Amino acid sequence: MKPIKVIPYGDNLLRILAEEIARKFHLPEDPFSLAKVTVIFPHRRPALFLKHYLFEILGRGFIPPKTYAIEDFVKELALRVESPPSRQLTLPDRAWLLYRCAIDTGTLRASEDDFPSFFPWGVRLSQLFEEFFKEMKEPLPLPHPEGVPQRARELLEDLHLLWSAYEEALSREQMTTPGRRLREVARVIEKLPLQGEGTFIVGFYALTGAEDRILRFLWERGAEVWWQAPRDLPPLYRRWRDSWGADLDFAGPGEAPRPRIHFIEAFDTHSQITEAVKALGEDQGSGFEALVLPDPSSLIPLLYELPRREVNVTLGYPLERTALWGLLDQLIRLQEGFDPSRGYYYKDYLATIRHPFLKRLLTPSGKEGRIVLHLIEERIREVGRPYFHLEEVEGLLDEKGTEAFLALEEVDPAEAKAFLQEIHQKIISPWREIRTARELALTVEGILSFIFGSQLETGHPLENEFLHTLQGELLPALKGSLFADEPVSQPLLFSLFRQIVSVTRTPFEGEPLVALQVLGLLETRLLKFDKVIIVDLNEGVLPSHEEVDPLLPPSLRPALGLPEREREEEIVRYHFERLVYSAKEAYLIWQSSASLSAEGLEVKTSRSRFVERLLWEEESRRGEILEGEIKKPAFTIPPSHFLPKEGIPKDRGKAWLKVLYLSQGKGLSASLLNTYIRCPLKFYYKYILGLQPPCLLY
Repeated sequence: MKPIKVIPYGDNLLRILAEEIARKFHLPEDPFSLAKVTVIFPHRRPALFLKHYLFEILGRGFIPPKTYAIEDFVKELALRVESPPSRQLTLPDRAWLLYRCAIDTGTLRASEDDFPSFFPWGVRLSQLFEEFFKEMKEPLPLPHPEGVPQRARELLEDLHLLWSAYEEALSREQMTTPGRRLREVARVIEKLPLQGEGTFIVGFYALTGAEDRILRFLWERGAEVWWQAPRDLPPLYRRWRDSWGADLDFAGPGEAPRPRIHFIEAFDTHSQITEAVKALGEDQGSGFEALVLPDPSSLIPLLYELPRREVNVTLGYPLERTALWGLLDQLIRLQEGFDPSRGYYYKDYLATIRHPFLKRLLTPSGKEGRIVLHLIEERIREVGRPYFHLEEVEGLLDEKGTEAFLALEEVDPAEAKAFLQEIHQKIISPWREIRTARELALTVEGILSFIFGSQLETGHPLENEFLHTLQGELLPALKGSLFADEPVSQPLLFSLFRQIVSVTRTPFEGEPLVALQVLGLLETRLLKFDKVIIVDLNEGVLPSHEEVDPLLPPSLRPALGLPEREREEEIVRYHFERLVYSAKEAYLIWQSSASLSAEGLEVKTSRSRFVERLLWEEESRRGEILEGEIKKPAFTIPPSHFLPKEGIPKDRGKAWLKVLYLSQGKGLSASLLNTYIRCPLKFYYKYILGLQPPCLLY
């Protein structure tokens, strides 16, 4: 068995690996020489960089090595085990199958139990069972668990019974899950015709029980294992070394040079982004730069501030935070508030027609549809009723004065009414008849086709990515789900839809080898960047808040033979420190601000414990306190926001007098300044123009 090779943080592991593969295996006279090499990574991205470095070294085209992410490697091996191949279930399908198992075993004891109510528990139960599969363990009976809700107690008491029923159902229906497939491959790995020679296992840090069995089998048969770590090994590498009884081969003399680290304390998200953009600078260097977002909520404002140069975004963005889902969720709210005798609630209806995707629709002759929607909103406010049927809304276009208004906008009244009727028929009325997941998916598909056309393109690259996630992944999964044709009441079906969307992420796809990369922390594994900029380095973001698990509290995990939650934090810490110490220059940015919690208490954000540790290490190395070297951008309000450059325009005298009044210190308040900090546009509308939120006056 070969010693495990350990590359120090400062070196480019993937380039060193490319040089090693080229030196050992490349034969100029044999175009297939590198194709005999197999490389297994923790995820897919490093394979692209490996091929890039091989091309730089060889200087010509070549047939590359076989490269796999571990999940793809397992899938390929599973084809040799499963006959015929099993269907791999999505997370909602796994929750549904567990729901059926819970019914069959009598675990569901409350008469009001239904699938949407069970779904959150089914998701957690499925994830728990995935852990058991990956660790190659079976849940033990857990009688009388303490400190958990009643529903969790029922599930835990019947956990072994549910596990057996779940296993039987998967086998009977020839279905599987990612964790179960990994376990089945690990069980028979010794019987597969695999050789370790010419195989490289690169960049793994923490292994599950099944991964350990597969990779150790390959290592014992000649595969090379490569780590990236300092000589003082991180904890999980020490545990791995001791478990395998492996010798280590440390590459390079001593430790790598330390990067230049900048500590920056901003006061809000926008100031963090401003500092991140400053750190990038205007000049594009020859190396790779990474802008790392532990929290994806900063992605959209960041993209609008980035310099105009090619950038690759590889980050899973929550679908529920998009304008696209905002429209669908509002349509659901509109239907949920529908009263057959009175109609639709006016606030829900107005919120629907105000959505930008509807306001940019055109009438058949090409006129702006927002003219009609603005007119309808005005008429609804004039009437002052809380509920309207769609026919009554359409009738508002027949009232006195409407024709004259439309004439001024050069819109034909008949065309305006037909435009409004089409919106009602295409995007509102279909929700009334939905009773199954398939009908829901088909309704959403029809709405998307109506709004965006047959090509399903919004015209905005980001929105297109969200649209493709919904149209290409989520909706087909709903139509092909195990519960697609199960009749469900609308409230429960809509609740289920919201829960499925809440666990859906949009993966951005771009050119992975451009100089500037915007990515999440786990996407940086194995990659080396000359400059690293990490924002949102706050406690609770990195590491994230430890979620309270109502099904299985941390204290019960050891009782079931599962790893403790502290291991997750240790994994995140390793990848964070490897990323920082592998760079030449690192900018660590966090925000320090106070906000009100849901309970009305003031909560102050603090920098991450990971930053505290790096700061302490720097202070220990230099023998001085570095708090004074932390950059703290000042909060400034540009004078142009308060005082005019030349006089007071006559047409806006009142507004500018109000600005002048505020600037003289007579009207400043904490609320005014907080409004400006959160949203300068809202500040302008509220305090300068004096606008009020729209409301009905009756």
